[in-house]
Amino acid sequence: RAIGAQQTSLMDMLRVWSSPSSMRWPASWLVRRMLADVDAFPSFRAFLRGLQSAPLLTDVYFVVAGARDHEGHVVTRGADASSAVRPLSLVVPEEEMGPGIDER
Repeated sequence: RAIGAQQTSLMDMLRVWSSPSSMRWPASWLVRRMLADVDAFPSFRAFLRGLQSAPLLTDVYFVVAGARDHEGHVVTRGADASSAVRPLSLVVPEEEMGPGIDER
């Protein structure tokens, strides 16, 4: 009976996650759904907006790279719908590299 109760509990959770009024995504499910529905995100910016706006179950960092120059961003998301988007920078000032970096 305990095993059946766990399965019912999991099914209940899946129903809650998939109900339109209370959809809160696990981060991996959100990314998979967004990548599978590529027509819904015609541009890199649209994809970033999708990551910023979808309700999530937990806090997460998304590191996203596009196909063109300057399409690298880190999206910081909170389960409370807070978000921040920062562009990735490939240039690291020499003073920030620290010891142990071999430039050979």
